[in-house]
Amino acid sequence: MDTVEQYRQRLSGPLLDRIDLHVDVPRIAIRELRDPHPIPAEKHDDVKHRIEPARDRMIQRQGQRNAQLSSRGTQTFCQLAPRDAHYLDIAMDRLRVSARGYYKLLKVARAIADLEDLSQISRQHLTEAISLRQENALCETQ
Repeated sequence: MDTVEQYRQRLSGPLLDRIDLHVDVPRIAIRELRDPHPIPAEKHDDVKHRIEPARDRMIQRQGQRNAQLSSRGTQTFCQLAPRDAHYLDIAMDRLRVSARGYYKLLKVARAIADLEDLSQISRQHLTEAISLRQENALCETQ
C-alpha cells in the first residue's frame, strides 16, 4: 500500500463524503517538464468564457449556484428521466453512497449539464459525476 493510500485509509467516510470532486493528477515526468514544446494548457479566459454562461444559467433558473442548493432545491432543479433515475438508484446502491453523496452527485451532474447548455440531466452527466468521486470516497466507513 502506497503512502497516499495509507493516508486515505485514515480519513473518515463522512469527511470524504463532503468533498464534491476527486481528480487524480498524474505525476509529470521530468523530461516532460523540460520539453521545449509542451502541450498547451487551456487558457484561463477560455475556461472563464465556458463557465460564466453556465453559472448565469444556474442563477437564472434557481437564484443560486448548484452547489448552494438545499436537498429540496436539488430535488426540484435536478430532476431525472425515469430511466436515468433508475440508473442512478442502481449506482447508489452498488457504491453505497450516502444521502449527502447522492445530492452532491446530482448537483455535479446538473453543473455538467449546465456547462453543455442542456436543460435535462442525462445518464452521461450522471456517469461523469460519479467518475469524479473516488470509489473509496463514495463508501461510508463502517
